[in-house]
Amino acid sequence: MKAFTTGEICKHCGVAPRTVHGWIDRGILKGFRIPGSRHRRVLERDFLDFLKEHKIPNSLVSIEGGDEE
Repeated sequence: MKAFTTGEICKHCGVAPRTVHGWIDRGILKGFRIPGSRHRRVLERDFLDFLKEHKIPNSLVSIEGGDEE
């Protein structure tokens, strides 16, 4: 499963890195730190849930929806 960087989330949501870090630290956005690193990641499913819950437009291709016709 894909994991997004905080930078990717910043670009998609149009916010600063500190905002995404705050969302993760406060539990608003489910994420994790890479062991032995200060870097954070957010699983695709958790990011898609966050976008839906907060009514943020989603231009990502959902793993459930895909490109199927």
